[in-house]
Amino acid sequence: YTYLFGCYSSYAFLKTGSLGGAVLSHMFCNWMGLPDFNYVIRAPLRDASVVAIAYIAGIWAFVRGFSNHLIFDDGYKLQM
Repeated sequence: YTYLFGCYSSYAFLKTGSLGGAVLSHMFCNWMGLPDFNYVIRAPLRDASVVAIAYIAGIWAFVRGFSNHLIFDDGYKLQM
């Protein structure tokens, strides 16, 4: 999980050039914590279905966000 978040933060920083965005996303990630996947197993079927759909929708939106040019505009190039 930490490795994947590090990849995301690096990508976001390199694409936007904003250290503040990477720091804020790190703070938000720390505040939210890891999802409780065991809840899906223990919960009643109706609740588990809703949570599982929300997890899948969240993962889809996260991956889709990488191709969204409104979030990561390729016009900005980080100067090194």
